[in-house]
Amino acid sequence: MSEKPNFLTNIKAAFSKPEEECHDNYTCSELRTIKALKKLQLEYIHQECDMFRKIYEIEQEFQSKISQLNDKRKMIVSGEYRPTDEECEWDDEDDDDEHLNGVLPKETTVDVEEKPGLQNFWLNVFQNDTMISELIESEDEQVLKHLIDVTVDLKPMKNENEAEFLLIFHFDKNDYFSNSILTKKYTVTYKPLEKLYFTGPIIMDSEGCKIDWLSEEKNLTLNKVRTITKSQRGGKRKFQNKYVQRPSFFKFFDPPKKPESEELLKDVDLNTEIASDYEIGNMLKEEVIPRAILYFTGEIKDIDEDDEEDGSDFGDYDGEDDEDDEGAEDMDDV
Repeated sequence: MSEKPNFLTNIKAAFSKPEEECHDNYTCSELRTIKALKKLQLEYIHQECDMFRKIYEIEQEFQSKISQLNDKRKMIVSGEYRPTDEECEWDDEDDDDEHLNGVLPKETTVDVEEKPGLQNFWLNVFQNDTMISELIESEDEQVLKHLIDVTVDLKPMKNENEAEFLLIFHFDKNDYFSNSILTKKYTVTYKPLEKLYFTGPIIMDSEGCKIDWLSEEKNLTLNKVRTITKSQRGGKRKFQNKYVQRPSFFKFFDPPKKPESEELLKDVDLNTEIASDYEIGNMLKEEVIPRAILYFTGEIKDIDEDDEEDGSDFGDYDGEDDEDDEGAEDMDDV
């Protein structure tokens, strides 16, 4: 009769192995330390998730105050409100624009005949952003001149891991569509996608809205083409008009759908388009809307260029150190 294996003996034997035999790259002592640190990393991520949730709650608390500032900005831009001399005082030694630098004289008067506000404010804002400007076609500009405000609405968290924010585009009456507002909703997850890796909440989905174009001819996302067909009997040519998709800023409100099939998951172009949509949505929320005046004047470009010259962008690491990458893969297997 064969003896049953002595599991206790086997366990003792495993721990009595020379340290170099425990793992290809680590000793038994190092493995224990790594596992303890990974467990600590999980707790670190848990605290980070909680921190970002609380930050979102604080953002919601301040949303009404921020909205008041945005409302006043809208009134000033539209000319509905004329700023006082005191509100127009601007004295910044670091400001390169000599027309803005310095306090306005007390005797300064505004010509009542001069149109107040800033014309085509949001069109200029968008055109001064690299990513958004690439979406804008020449035909879109006439409609974007009617864009009078862009705001953000932070929705209450749906659960501890999911939140939504809404981008709201406010339009004056125009000759292209009947909507007074167009919306884009983004869903954000606060749950780590990787067990041991978390850099903050990320956008996971987006949803646009229906644009009520006044006619197919006014639909800037469609292009009318003329096709020729021949009749089978008489051989006469027949002309038909057909509408095909074309690039337009307003396709932003009809975002690509997340791939569900394995085949679509491998579609590089589709995934790039989705990633770009998410990036633009986040940039509008975090950068463009709150700093619109800097985009309008073009100062934001100078700030970005200064940051690049200072070398303060820590996101340029390209992971070329292959040896370190291999070591990272080994640690994931521990």
